[in-house]
Order: sequence, then C-alpha cells, then structure tokens
Amino acid sequence: MRFIRSVRAWSSAPSVRWGVGSAAAAVLGAAALAATLLTGGQPRALTLNATLTGNVTTVPLALGGTSGAGASAVTADLAKPLDAGPPATGTGTPPPTSLPPATEPPATEPPSTVPPSATPPATVPPTTPPPASPPPAQSRSAITLTAPKSSPVRKAIKLSGALSWASGTVPAGTTIALARSGPAGTKPPPASIVTGTGGSFSFGDTPQAYGTYTYTASYAGDAAHSAATARFAVTVTRLTPVLHLAPVPGISAYHARITLTATLTGGGSGRRVEFYVQQRGSTAWRLVGIVAPTSAGVARIAYTTGATSTYVARFPGDAQYAPLNTPGSVNQVRVAISQALAGYFASEAYQGATYRVYHHTATLKDTVTVAPPKPGQCVSIQIQVLYQGAWSWDLISGCGSLTSASQVFGSFSLARASGARYRIRAIFTPAKSDLINLANETGWLYFRVTA
Repeated sequence: MRFIRSVRAWSSAPSVRWGVGSAAAAVLGAAALAATLLTGGQPRALTLNATLTGNVTTVPLALGGTSGAGASAVTADLAKPLDAGPPATGTGTPPPTSLPPATEPPATEPPSTVPPSATPPATVPPTTPPPASPPPAQSRSAITLTAPKSSPVRKAIKLSGALSWASGTVPAGTTIALARSGPAGTKPPPASIVTGTGGSFSFGDTPQAYGTYTYTASYAGDAAHSAATARFAVTVTRLTPVLHLAPVPGISAYHARITLTATLTGGGSGRRVEFYVQQRGSTAWRLVGIVAPTSAGVARIAYTTGATSTYVARFPGDAQYAPLNTPGSVNQVRVAISQALAGYFASEAYQGATYRVYHHTATLKDTVTVAPPKPGQCVSIQIQVLYQGAWSWDLISGCGSLTSASQVFGSFSLARASGARYRIRAIFTPAKSDLINLANETGWLYFRVTA
C-alpha cells in the first residue's frame, strides 16, 4: 500500500483586499467629516455605510494642521451616524466658542493607510525548523550465553551468561529476559532473571521431551546503553531403553505354536512392545502383534509357524526414550509330511507297534502328502525288513515328484514278500531353491505279509 502525503504551503502574511467598504475608506470618510465641522461648513447628518473586513486600524487625525500636544484625536463611531449638531439658521450662527478658530488644513495630506499597490504580497514559503540535535550515542551492549551442546532428556541443563557494556560496569540487579523455544512450544525457563556482580547470570532447565531447544537471553537497553540478545541451541537426546528378546526355538514343526517373549527396561508411560516376523527370502517385515508389557516389563505373544523366519521385538520410542530393535532370532520350520497305507485286510500288535496285515497277492498302496504345498519337489520311500531281530534295508525308491496337490502315490507288489515283517516311511527333500522349509520324514509304519 502506498501512502501519499499532501503538503500545502500557506503564506504567513494575511491577504488584504482594499476598496469601497474597507477600513481605510471608513477612516478617510471620518476625516472628511471632521474637516467639514471644523471649517464651519454647512453641517448635515451623515451616515457612514462602511463594512469593515479584516483588521481595522483607527487613524488619529491632526486638526488645524498641527500635531503633538495641541492636536485632538477624532474617532468615528462606525455603529451609528455622526451627530450633525444643532439645526442651521439663516444668520449663520458661529460654531461654539469652545472650538478654536478654524484654520485651513495644512497642505500636506494625512498619511494614507492604503497600500501603494493593490497586488497581494508574495507568498512566503514556510520556514523549515532546524534539525533536532542527535541523541547522545549509546554504549554498546553485548550478551554471551553458553551451555552444553547436547543433553539427555529429563536431565537438568545449566546455562550461563554475562551482560557487558562497551563502557562502564553492569550493575548487579540488571534484568535479563529469557525465552525458550522447542518441541513443547515457546515458554520462559523462567521469564527473567537479574544479573549478579559484573553482569553475570545463570539459569537452569530440564526438558521433558527430545529435540532442539533454543534459549534466548535479552537485555532491553536504556537511554545510555543499547539493547542486546544472545541465543544458544541445545540438542536434547532421548534415553536408550533396554530391550531383550528370548531366543525362539531353532527348529520347529510346521504349524507349531511358539511364544515370543521380550523384556523392556525403561520407556515412558503407555509403553508398548511390537513383534515382527520376516520370512526367509523376503525383505518385508510383518507385524505379529503389539503387547503392553507387565509392570516387570515382560511382553509375550504366541505365534503359529509356517516357514523359516526371523523374529524381532521393537520398542517404537516416545518423547523420552529412543526406539530400539532387538537382534533377530531365527526359527527354522520343517515341512509337514504324512503317509497313509491302503490294501491291507487286518491289523495286529507286535512288540508295542501296530502292524497292517497284507496277503501276498495284494498291492501295498502308500499316499504321501507334504505341507506347505511343494509341487514338483521330491519325495522318496524307504522300506526295511526285520531280519534276525534287526532292521535291514530292503528298498529305497527313487524321487517321486509331488503333484499340484503336493502328493505322491506309491504302489508296491508283495508277491515275494510273504512270511516277513516290514516298516515303511517317506522322506521329503527340498529343492536347493527352497529356503522356506527344511526336509522332513514321516515316522515308520509297520506291516506284515502273509502267504
């Protein structure tokens, strides 16, 4: 926005208009009337119709051409007509004897109040006042402020400073205004303090949240001393908690339930512990759950395994404590593998084991299933025979590829297996590219073949 200042120059001398009805004409008219009365002319009543404008000056008229002590002053009353005196008579009554003999007025005319020219006086520009005298020079003030560059949260900080003048000594009791800006907003640490001997001062603060705090010390100055300000920034750091994750089982079965246990020492109110899992081969972390620790700082959560994974516990941090992650704990998971036999006609117990009983003319059928699904990967089958009280290898099959349903089907002829006892199991061997699950095998299933 622009501001325009209008300046008008005024003349210091008033403008005067002269003419009929002016003060000068009124005075001259009064002078002519006096002359008539003094010379004995025919008196008559006169009315002076003069309107006076501006300043009016009464001009004394000298009678009989004299001045000084012997002169009389005549002043015309402009508010009413002049008195013409008694009525005139035919015999020409002389004027009152109290009047001096009439004499001719002097050849010189009374001084005129009419200015020599009707031209108004020239405009005189306003006089510029002289510049004010500059104020006396102030003594330069300076403030120093020092403190630690960093400090943990909730720890008292001491700040020290001093006010000095270029000339003179700062008296004790000089007020220093204080301010602090930071994560908690702007507020005074206190609002102000006073200097001690030599201008020194100090104050303390205990920030309750982490971040950068800027402290400002200001001196307002006075007529003899300039103002001064100093600032100092302090980085307030968070405390470091202690967080520990108990090791998870090194190896577990597929879909086994494991318990994640973490212990937190430190942390503000409303603290919590987060548990995360990262499946082997992936870069993503997935949240398992968030748990509020007990009063002893212990947080627990159960989890069902499915793949080899790394687990961590994490404290997210708050205004006073920094975030913290535990080292990872790895749990490897085996696949689940099962087998189901078919084609037998009876079951029996022998030496604490259950045997399926087959006729030598039958075909033993074995269905193997693997979880999680591993289509295209390998399953083999092993058979042992009980010979002279010990188990000996009888057959090891080649690799059977799992179907899209993650199954393998085995068929075994028993024509030459009568009269003996056997056991059978299936073994899953993961591909080299499979990092998710470990190899696994079924337990033994027992069978006997009759003639």
